[in-house]
Amino acid sequence: MDTTITVIEMDSPEETSSIPRTEIIKSPDFKVIYASGLFGNLSNSEGQIIFFIDRPTPIMAEDNVMTSSHLQRELQMELHLSHDTFVSVYNWMGRHIEVLKKKIEEKDT
Repeated sequence: MDTTITVIEMDSPEETSSIPRTEIIKSPDFKVIYASGLFGNLSNSEGQIIFFIDRPTPIMAEDNVMTSSHLQRELQMELHLSHDTFVSVYNWMGRHIEVLKKKIEEKDT
């Protein structure tokens, strides 16, 4: 089991000496989900992100060929974030994307 935990740093220029020591523990309800995509909203009061997974609904035809007439979009988890946290997650993801792009570019050259 992988015990590596990535900490999302808040994007603020404040002094780190005023930030208390953080102990990271897993909730008894902690779970890992997989998502095909996400959608959400950023309103005046908060950010909202809903993760989903798409599952094809199989149909067995008379000739024993399986097809699918539609997808079932199953909502996996909904997050509500403050504006500051929403922006922090956006910045954190952007930094990781840039690092990955650099690695791919270096590998291709």
